[in-house]
Parts: sequence; C-alpha cells; structure tokens
Amino acid sequence: MYLRNVNIIKYTIILVLSFFVFMVFILMNTNISDYESFLAFKNSFLFKIFFYSLLFIIISLLISFYKLSGFSKGFEKEMFLPSTIDRNIENNVSIFDPLTHSYNHEYFMLRFDEEFKRAMRDEVDISLLMIDINEFYAYEELYGKKEADNCLIKIATCLKKQCSRPADMVFRIEGDVFYLLLPNTKHSAIFALKCRDAVDSLCLAHDNSLRTNMVRISYGAANIKVKNISSKIELFNKCKESLKKNKEKKLQNLK
Repeated sequence: MYLRNVNIIKYTIILVLSFFVFMVFILMNTNISDYESFLAFKNSFLFKIFFYSLLFIIISLLISFYKLSGFSKGFEKEMFLPSTIDRNIENNVSIFDPLTHSYNHEYFMLRFDEEFKRAMRDEVDISLLMIDINEFYAYEELYGKKEADNCLIKIATCLKKQCSRPADMVFRIEGDVFYLLLPNTKHSAIFALKCRDAVDSLCLAHDNSLRTNMVRISYGAANIKVKNISSKIELFNKCKESLKKNKEKKLQNLK
C-alpha cells in the first residue's frame, strides 16, 4: 500500500509540475493574440490566488513524496524482519548467540511457532534443517577452545551465506548444533547439501578426526506442508530422524 501511495504522489507531481511549467511558458510568451487582455488577467487577484495555490500544492506534494518514499524504503527493508525482534529489543531480551551472532535457542522457539502458524494459514511448506559438526569435541581437544570458537564462527557465517532470503534464519541451539528455519521451502534436502558443500569448501583442518582430515557436518533435513498445529511435532521428529540416519550412515562407512 505504501509503495502504491508513493507512485500515485509521484505521478501527480509530474502532472501538476508539467501544468505549472506550461503556465510559466504561457506567462513569458509575448506573442499571444489579444495580449493586453491576457496581461490584465495575469495581473488580476484571482490569477495570483490560483498561481500561488498551485505552487503550494506542488511543494506540499514534493514534501509528501519525500517523507513517504523514505518511509517506504524503511518499510521494504523491515517488512521481512521478524516482528518478535522489535518486542524482544523493547524488553531488553537478547535474541542472538553472543559468539556466532546467529539467533539463539530461545528465539528459535518463538520464531518456529510464528512461522509454523503463518505456513498453516497460507497452506505452504516449511523446512527445517539440523546441522551438527562432526567430532567437534575432538577438534576442541586438539586445537583448544579459542580455535574451536573460531571454527564455530566460520561455520555459522558460512551457513548464513547460504540463506539468500531475509526469511531464512540460522540459529545456534547449543554447542556445535545449528538449526536453519526455511519458510515456504519444499526442497530441504537440496538446501542441506548446499550447506554441506559450502562447509566442505572452507577446508578447515581437523587432524583429530577419525573420518577425515577436515571439519565436516552432518545434517537432518525435513519439510512439510502444514495442515494443522500438530504437524509441528511431525516436522521436528522427521528432521531429527533424518539427522540420526545421516550419522548412522557415516558410521557404517567407517567400518
């Protein structure tokens, strides 16, 4: 609605301004037939009221356009931001993980509920990814806590880069566990593979790993077309089961 109002004012300004320029041109033109009558009209009180009223309307429209366009730009930037963020900031409640600057577990619970209700209302799919860093504690044991924290930051940043839409969100749940919430998304497995390949491309050394010599992730991916609120538990369980199978498959490959 705001963008439509901006366009209406913009086109109105163009029309009024064009008419104003046309009037100025007429006033400056001395070749008009019956010039004396026109000059008398131009100097009349009625004409001055009309002329200055038109000028006032143009200035008012320009001010309105400036304010509304500035507001609409802010609206475009914020229209996809979670509404809960503003409420939490007002209540001085942190929604971010202090280390990775991803959203935290508490905010995931709020956001998951909101996005699920939205998906149910709009009858669209919603996807959930669970990311677990393989043998992370073995990594921390070898490289130390500081390097382990740097590893978490790099992986969190990498996961965020895969989220091309403002509605896609990365949460650090605990330790080395991340969740990705993807509203209106069907192909969760494809997105999970994209995240896995992106983390692999970081080539983070892991010389204390039994599986490989670099940091890798396991993932669980699930999506569901929301029909009722009980589907939320179904989605969560499907994702956990997917992560479990992924880990079991990797263990079998070691044998």
